[in-house]
This record gives sequence, structure tokens and C-alpha cells, in this order.
Amino acid sequence: MAKKVKIYDSVEYRGNWWLPGEEDKKVHGVLVCSIEKQIRLEVSGELPSNSSLMNSDHPSEIPIVLGDCYDGFVTLLCCLGSSPGMQVDNNQGTSRMRVTMVFENVIFGEHYESVDDIFFPQFIAEFSNLKYWMDQPPVTVDIFEKLTIEEHSIRELDVRIEKLSLRIKSGLFYQDVSDQYEYVGIRYTYYLSFEPDEPQPLAWYLNVVDKFRHFLSIYTDSLNYVLALEGINEDRAISICSIPSPDYKEVTIRRWEDFIISIYNMSENISDILNNWYALEQEDIIYTYIGNIPSDRKTIQEKFLGYARIIESLHRLQDNGVKTTFIDPDDYLRIIEKVMSSFKEEVPTDLWNKLRDNLKFANEFGFQRRIKEVLKELPDEIKESVSYGIKPSKYADIVRNNRDYYTHFHSKPNNILNDYQMLAMNFSLKVICMWMISRKIGICEEDLSHALLHRGRWLSILDSYKDKIANSIQ
Repeated sequence: MAKKVKIYDSVEYRGNWWLPGEEDKKVHGVLVCSIEKQIRLEVSGELPSNSSLMNSDHPSEIPIVLGDCYDGFVTLLCCLGSSPGMQVDNNQGTSRMRVTMVFENVIFGEHYESVDDIFFPQFIAEFSNLKYWMDQPPVTVDIFEKLTIEEHSIRELDVRIEKLSLRIKSGLFYQDVSDQYEYVGIRYTYYLSFEPDEPQPLAWYLNVVDKFRHFLSIYTDSLNYVLALEGINEDRAISICSIPSPDYKEVTIRRWEDFIISIYNMSENISDILNNWYALEQEDIIYTYIGNIPSDRKTIQEKFLGYARIIESLHRLQDNGVKTTFIDPDDYLRIIEKVMSSFKEEVPTDLWNKLRDNLKFANEFGFQRRIKEVLKELPDEIKESVSYGIKPSKYADIVRNNRDYYTHFHSKPNNILNDYQMLAMNFSLKVICMWMISRKIGICEEDLSHALLHRGRWLSILDSYKDKIANSIQ
């Protein structure tokens, strides 16, 4: 297909459809792609039908469906479900079989007979908030007296990810949006180009793109979506759509209010940062943090427990020399063996094994201690805002007691947080989590501190809570 199809475009294509190897058994159908219908194909044919597409009872048996529409080729990938039915024409007294199928991906502009054939030497992705992370207009249009277009030198992204043998580059699409009589303008869209050393399959690219999407979500403090995908093959762009997210909505980020750590804040070591990001394997921690970004998806208690889990997990996984146990783990293992061997013959084997397993965790800091250790790592000015002026030991005690109350169903502690207090505490914990994630992937303390202190609104929000919170939760 000649035109570019984006993931959140609503499109409808009518044509003939068949399974690979059954080109002589085409059936007519309609492909609809939209947020409401996702990627849905409805085919119909006379009864009985000799098409395997119409007769298959198992969606997993349909890895690929090929289409020939009025303006090009289509390849549908991975059928997720199918629903057979009947169409009855009461006027003519005829019946036709109808099958509705939902797919995971669709490729516009090319036919692929097998999933194993889908390889690309280059891949291009557009993201919903990439322009805010790039944070730099490439052109200025001035129409005072005389039209002038001034191009600016921008800081481009060009990073090699060693683990993946991949280079990631930023680029720009330009579009003239001038009106012949009233309006003059240029629209620009940032995109990323993913260029591996060797051609890679579609699934590989989708994973790489998705991981960068999560990176953008954290550092634009908003949910990010992939808007468009293109596989580049022999200088030809092939549009690819995946299932659109039903909760997608355009988000306008106000730079002067929202917190963004842009490429400017990371430019000195952006290569190390992105290499560390793609080496980061704690996906559950990242998903938990990103899941807390929207304001309307979780209760404040759920968000609180999510942040608590992130802090505890990240502190346990630190590898930068920060102390996370009382003594060296190897020394502690020798102590365990010595202690357990002293009474092994006096207790049943099952009990002995249970005691030994429990004893393994005695060397690790408890959650309260971890909170205090994390606070010690923060610069003084940021620590003062994050803790609302509360002593670190007391702050850690409050977080620990409330965490335990909601996870272990303890009796209610004296310092249980009400909704307003927990809202404030959640924002405090969010800053701590963002700090820990950022430091783990190599964003230097100076750049991170500068971003928190001089860009966006995070610390100002903490300071606005301080007077109302500090005294009430002492």
C-alpha cells in the first residue's frame, strides 16, 4: 500500500483473503483497524466452502492470512481468536458463512508466506511523547513581513547498544501544513531508527521498541504509546500495526509544569544510560513504576504498595558498593552452616530445612533499614523535600508500618496514613523510586539533581505538602 498506516488510524480495507498456499481459494472480506475493533477481519463465503480460512476451528492454526485489497497487499499475523457465524438473506433465501477473526499484527504493503520470512535490516518507530524528551524545535517559522524558516542545530540521538549489536538514531519527518490563503507552517515529528548489524525478525524489533517506550514513559512522566512502525527493506517502507491500546489518548505535556529528564540532561553519558537500560532485566520493577504513572488506574493504597515494593527490590539489587546486608554474604553462609550443624540431629529434617531457609534472610536489611539507607544516598536538599523534614528513622517507620498494615493485615498502627497523607507520601516515594531507577542505569547524580531542582514541578509539589504533612504524621 502506498500510504503510511499508523497504529491509531481508523482504516477499513475490502478485498480477497486466503491462507498461504491457497491462493485459488480466496474469500471476500473486510479488514477493520481501530481502537474499538482492534485488528479485525470478517470474511464470508458460500456454503460449503473449501477454504481453510473459513473452516479452521483452531485460531492457532492460522499464523498468517494474506490479503489483496484495492490499494495493495496485506499480511495478517497471529490469529488470537475466531468466531464463526451465518449471514442470511431473507429476500433471496440464501445463507452465507461468516467468520470474524482478531489478529495481533498487520503488515501493509507486502505479502509474507511464512513468519520466518519477516526480517528487516532497519526499523522505524514513532512515539507519542518522543518530541518532549528530545525537547528541541528543529525549525522556527517567522511570517512577520516576509516568510522565513530558520533551521536550528539539534542534539541528535546516535547510540550503539552493544548487547543487541544495534544502533539507535533519531530523525525527523517534516510536513508542510501551510494553507494557501491563511496559514503558514511546518509540522515536524521525531522518530527513532533501529539499525542492527544483521537483519532481525519482527518480534525482535517489537521487543526493542517496547523497551524504549518504557524508558520514555519514565522520563516524560506519562504513558507513552507507539504511534507508527515501519520496516525498511531495500529502501522501501512497509507499515506495520500492532493491537492498539484501548486506553490510548493524546497527552499534552506542559514543559513548565511536568517533570521531564530530556536528552539534554543525559547527553553527556546517554550511551551508557541506554546500554544500561537495555541490560536491565528487572522488568517487573519497571512495569510497577509505569503502572503508577496514570492518576486514575489505581487506588492510592495500591500505588503506595507498588512504590514500597520497588524501593525494597531495587535496594536489594544494588551493585554499586552500597551496603545491603549486615556482613558479607559469603561469611554469613559459613555462619549459617556452623549454626545449623550444631543441632541437626536434634530436630526433624523438615523443620531443620525450614529453619535454615528462614535464617538465610536474617543477614539482609529489613524494609525500614532499607528506607533509611536510601535516604542517606540522596543529596541534602532533595532529601529534605522528600522526607518532609521528618527524621529518616521516623519516616522509615511510617512507611514500614503502613506497608505492613496493608500486606500482613496487622492491627492498625498509631501512625496510619489517611488518604491525604498517603497521597503526599506516594509523591515522596515516587521521587525516591525515580532516583533509584535513574542511578541504576547510570544517570549521574549531578544531572539528576539539576533536573529535580531546576526543571519541572516535582520538588515544588513536595514542598507544597510539607507544611500540612510534617506535623500531622510525626
